[in-house]
Amino acid sequence: MIDTAESKFELNEKEIYWINKLNSRDPDIGYNICKGGEAGPGGPMMLGHKHSKETKRKMSENRSGSKNSNYGNRWHQSNELKELHSILSAGSNNGMYGKKHSIESKNKNRESHLGKFAISNIELDKVIMVTESESIDYFNNGWIKGNIHCKRDYKERATTIESIN
Repeated sequence: MIDTAESKFELNEKEIYWINKLNSRDPDIGYNICKGGEAGPGGPMMLGHKHSKETKRKMSENRSGSKNSNYGNRWHQSNELKELHSILSAGSNNGMYGKKHSIESKNKNRESHLGKFAISNIELDKVIMVTESESIDYFNNGWIKGNIHCKRDYKERATTIESIN
Protein backbone atom coordinates (compact mmCIF):
# COMPACT_ATOMS: atom_id res chain seq x y z
CA MET A 1 0.00 0.00 0.00
CA ILE A 2 1.43 3.37 -0.97
CA ASP A 3 -1.30 5.75 0.29
CA THR A 4 -4.54 6.04 2.25
CA ALA A 5 -7.68 8.13 1.86
CA GLU A 6 -10.43 9.37 4.16
CA SER A 7 -13.19 9.61 1.53
CA LYS A 8 -14.13 8.14 -1.82
CA PHE A 9 -13.44 11.47 -3.52
CA GLU A 10 -9.95 11.62 -1.98
CA LEU A 11 -9.38 7.98 -2.96
CA ASN A 12 -10.26 8.71 -6.60
CA GLU A 13 -7.98 11.77 -6.65
CA LYS A 14 -5.06 9.79 -5.20
CA GLU A 15 -5.67 6.92 -7.62
CA ILE A 16 -5.41 9.31 -10.57
CA TYR A 17 -2.29 10.92 -9.03
CA TRP A 18 -0.45 7.62 -8.45
CA ILE A 19 -1.35 6.16 -11.84
CA ASN A 20 0.11 9.29 -13.48
CA LYS A 21 3.15 9.48 -11.18
CA LEU A 22 4.06 5.81 -11.66
CA ASN A 23 3.14 5.86 -15.37
CA SER A 24 1.27 2.59 -14.83
CA ARG A 25 -0.85 3.02 -17.97
CA ASP A 26 2.27 2.19 -20.00
CA PRO A 27 2.00 -1.58 -20.69
CA ASP A 28 5.77 -2.00 -20.23
CA ILE A 29 5.56 -0.53 -16.72
CA GLY A 30 2.09 -1.15 -15.29
CA TYR A 31 -1.28 -2.71 -15.98
CA ASN A 32 -3.79 0.16 -15.66
CA ILE A 33 -5.99 0.73 -18.71
CA CYS A 34 -7.85 3.78 -17.39
CA LYS A 35 -6.64 6.97 -15.75
CA GLY A 36 -8.28 5.95 -12.46
CA GLY A 37 -10.91 7.59 -10.30
CA GLU A 38 -13.91 5.49 -11.42
CA ALA A 39 -13.04 6.01 -15.08
CA GLY A 40 -13.21 2.31 -15.98
CA PRO A 41 -16.05 0.02 -17.05
CA GLY A 42 -19.05 0.36 -14.77
CA GLY A 43 -17.92 3.81 -13.63
CA PRO A 44 -20.16 6.89 -13.57
CA MET A 45 -20.17 7.23 -17.37
CA MET A 46 -22.19 3.99 -17.68
CA LEU A 47 -24.34 4.45 -14.57
CA GLY A 48 -27.99 4.49 -15.62
CA HIS A 49 -27.12 4.05 -19.31
CA LYS A 50 -29.30 1.68 -21.31
CA HIS A 51 -28.21 0.17 -24.61
CA SER A 52 -30.57 0.62 -27.54
CA LYS A 53 -32.28 -2.44 -29.03
CA GLU A 54 -30.09 -2.10 -32.12
CA THR A 55 -26.92 -2.07 -29.99
CA LYS A 56 -28.14 -5.10 -28.01
CA ARG A 57 -28.86 -6.92 -31.28
CA LYS A 58 -25.35 -6.15 -32.59
CA MET A 59 -23.73 -7.29 -29.33
CA SER A 60 -25.76 -10.50 -29.48
CA GLU A 61 -24.70 -11.17 -33.08
CA ASN A 62 -21.07 -10.52 -32.21
CA ARG A 63 -21.21 -13.18 -29.50
CA SER A 64 -23.20 -15.86 -31.29
CA GLY A 65 -22.05 -19.06 -32.96
CA SER A 66 -18.35 -19.46 -33.66
CA LYS A 67 -17.68 -15.89 -32.44
CA ASN A 68 -18.64 -16.85 -28.89
CA SER A 69 -15.63 -17.20 -26.60
CA ASN A 70 -16.93 -20.60 -25.45
CA TYR A 71 -17.63 -21.93 -28.94
CA GLY A 72 -16.17 -25.40 -29.32
CA ASN A 73 -15.31 -25.77 -25.64
CA ARG A 74 -16.15 -29.14 -24.24
CA TRP A 75 -18.45 -28.83 -21.26
CA HIS A 76 -17.42 -32.13 -19.77
CA GLN A 77 -14.13 -33.53 -18.57
CA SER A 78 -12.18 -36.10 -20.50
CA ASN A 79 -11.92 -39.57 -18.99
CA GLU A 80 -8.21 -38.97 -18.33
CA LEU A 81 -8.98 -35.80 -16.37
CA LYS A 82 -11.74 -37.55 -14.41
CA GLU A 83 -9.31 -40.33 -13.52
CA LEU A 84 -6.67 -37.81 -12.44
CA HIS A 85 -9.19 -35.97 -10.23
CA SER A 86 -10.23 -39.30 -8.73
CA ILE A 87 -6.62 -40.18 -7.88
CA LEU A 88 -5.89 -36.71 -6.50
CA SER A 89 -8.88 -36.79 -4.14
CA ALA A 90 -8.58 -40.39 -2.97
CA GLY A 91 -7.46 -41.53 0.47
CA SER A 92 -5.65 -38.99 2.63
CA ASN A 93 -6.02 -36.33 -0.09
CA ASN A 94 -9.79 -36.32 0.43
CA GLY A 95 -11.06 -33.53 2.69
CA MET A 96 -13.31 -35.93 4.61
CA TYR A 97 -10.64 -38.64 5.02
CA GLY A 98 -10.66 -39.92 8.59
CA LYS A 99 -13.52 -37.61 9.63
CA LYS A 100 -17.05 -38.42 10.67
CA HIS A 101 -20.18 -36.28 10.71
CA SER A 102 -21.18 -35.12 14.18
CA ILE A 103 -24.48 -36.29 15.65
CA GLU A 104 -25.77 -32.72 15.33
CA SER A 105 -24.83 -32.66 11.63
CA LYS A 106 -26.49 -36.04 11.05
CA ASN A 107 -29.68 -34.86 12.76
CA LYS A 108 -29.81 -31.66 10.66
CA ASN A 109 -29.42 -33.73 7.49
CA ARG A 110 -32.08 -36.19 8.64
CA GLU A 111 -34.55 -33.37 9.43
CA SER A 112 -33.97 -31.64 6.08
CA HIS A 113 -34.80 -34.88 4.22
CA LEU A 114 -37.73 -35.94 6.40
CA GLY A 115 -40.79 -36.61 4.24
CA LYS A 116 -38.83 -36.31 0.99
CA PHE A 117 -37.74 -38.89 -1.56
CA ALA A 118 -35.50 -38.93 -4.63
CA ILE A 119 -36.86 -38.50 -8.14
CA SER A 120 -34.81 -38.60 -11.35
CA ASN A 121 -34.89 -37.30 -14.88
CA ILE A 122 -32.47 -39.20 -17.10
CA GLU A 123 -32.75 -36.69 -19.96
CA LEU A 124 -31.72 -33.81 -17.69
CA ASP A 125 -29.28 -36.05 -15.79
CA LYS A 126 -30.68 -34.78 -12.48
CA VAL A 127 -31.76 -36.27 -9.19
CA ILE A 128 -33.65 -34.12 -6.67
CA MET A 129 -35.40 -34.59 -3.34
CA VAL A 130 -39.11 -33.67 -3.25
CA THR A 131 -42.15 -34.05 -1.03
CA GLU A 132 -45.20 -36.08 -2.04
CA SER A 133 -47.17 -32.94 -2.95
CA GLU A 134 -44.35 -31.55 -5.14
CA SER A 135 -43.78 -34.85 -6.92
CA ILE A 136 -46.99 -34.98 -9.01
CA ASP A 137 -45.94 -32.07 -11.24
CA TYR A 138 -42.55 -33.69 -11.76
CA PHE A 139 -44.05 -37.10 -12.55
CA ASN A 140 -46.31 -35.49 -15.16
CA ASN A 141 -43.18 -34.06 -16.81
CA GLY A 142 -41.23 -37.30 -17.21
CA TRP A 143 -39.54 -37.63 -13.81
CA ILE A 144 -39.57 -41.03 -12.09
CA LYS A 145 -39.21 -42.17 -8.50
CA GLY A 146 -35.74 -43.26 -7.43
CA ASN A 147 -32.12 -42.27 -7.78
CA ILE A 148 -31.33 -43.30 -11.38
CA HIS A 149 -27.73 -43.17 -12.59
CA CYS A 150 -27.82 -44.77 -16.02
CA LYS A 151 -30.17 -45.35 -18.95
CA ARG A 152 -30.38 -49.09 -18.20
CA ASP A 153 -31.84 -48.32 -14.75
CA TYR A 154 -34.16 -45.79 -16.35
CA LYS A 155 -35.66 -48.35 -18.73
CA GLU A 156 -36.24 -50.82 -15.90
CA ARG A 157 -38.09 -48.30 -13.69
CA ALA A 158 -41.78 -47.43 -13.81
CA THR A 159 -42.74 -44.44 -15.92
CA THR A 160 -46.37 -43.93 -14.90
CA ILE A 161 -47.83 -42.40 -11.76
CA GLU A 162 -49.98 -45.50 -11.10
CA SER A 163 -46.97 -47.82 -10.91
CA ILE A 164 -45.11 -45.66 -8.39
CA ASN A 165 -47.27 -46.43 -5.35
